[in-house]
Amino acid sequence: MTNLQRLQLEVRGINLSQEELTVYLMEADLTPHTEYNPSSATNKRNIYRAALSILESIANNPSTMKNYKEDDMSVSDFGELKIMKVSLSFYLEKQAENIRMRPELGGGSLYDVGCYCIHSIRNVLNTEPNRVFVSPKRDSEGRVDMSVVGIMELDNGMTAVFDAAMDRTRIDYYEIIGTKGSIRVPRAFVPQMFGGEAQVIVNTKDGVHREEKVLGHQYTLEVEYFSKCILENEMPSYMMENTIQNMKVIEACFKSIEKEKFVNVSLIND
Repeated sequence: MTNLQRLQLEVRGINLSQEELTVYLMEADLTPHTEYNPSSATNKRNIYRAALSILESIANNPSTMKNYKEDDMSVSDFGELKIMKVSLSFYLEKQAENIRMRPELGGGSLYDVGCYCIHSIRNVLNTEPNRVFVSPKRDSEGRVDMSVVGIMELDNGMTAVFDAAMDRTRIDYYEIIGTKGSIRVPRAFVPQMFGGEAQVIVNTKDGVHREEKVLGHQYTLEVEYFSKCILENEMPSYMMENTIQNMKVIEACFKSIEKEKFVNVSLIND
């Protein structure tokens, strides 16, 4: 089996010519018609490197994407965007044995699921909160927050509210509401529980209701992207910056819980 044949096995179902596959192999430092050596870690890694490059090219190809802005909707379809609502919860079984109940190890609902709510607000709306207020409900022994409700005043003038909990049934969705319409994503955080299928429900002023579906296994996509970063020995700087900013907002939420009032995120030290 040659390197070219091995790569064809890895990307079965993707329609590329041998000439195109050859380019990807050469970019991964492989000669197409050289015998593939399955016992060589370097050979195997470079095959995966070529396959990941192919997947990335497909993912970034505008012709394979649906242009919702031009084909289906624009921001004007929803009027002035007013608020984003996010809810993420689950019921924590066997609480006494669970690490989530240990405050010294970062237990509590704000850290465990609230982080996803905050991340989605910041990244979906592409803006940052300037003030936050969070109210918690603790477990019977007062160790950790079993649920939190938060309000965010955002830089773009919108408001965001979120609730995160580990003492109730599973709920995971977010919704963006404007003066003329709304977008709701009812499987926002755990689409893998539905075969990787996520729904996007669009409602507009004239009463039009439409559902879109997005398919993909988020954990597979995460591992593939992580592998790509390792193979190319490069991690985008914005990922670290985004993570630090998310933690800064979480710290502001904890400060709000402590002070029982709104807290300016800008006052939290980097």
